[in-house]
Amino acid sequence: MTQRINHAQQLFLNTLVADMSVKNNKIVVTFANELFKHYKIVVLGNNSYLAEVTNGQNYYGSLNRNVFTPSKSVVHGHPYRVEVRHASGTYKIREMIAE
Repeated sequence: MTQRINHAQQLFLNTLVADMSVKNNKIVVTFANELFKHYKIVVLGNNSYLAEVTNGQNYYGSLNRNVFTPSKSVVHGHPYRVEVRHASGTYKIREMIAE
């Protein structure tokens, strides 16, 4: 039962992020709607913390409506990911390699 609940939670949280890309040498995370303001969403680069949006408040980046851009420039060839950190666990939402 717990496995099914975690799977359902993962499916729901996946819908928070509409897109993740690189623009002007920065990671750009586009949220699908305003629901992201109820979660802690962390951006990692090469498995290291870069920035976050927690309950709508941004840290180490800029938030313009539903678009979040961490301050640090990307390192081409490194992996980047977006996670939701929730009381029930950490959920990987998006992953990419910066080209």
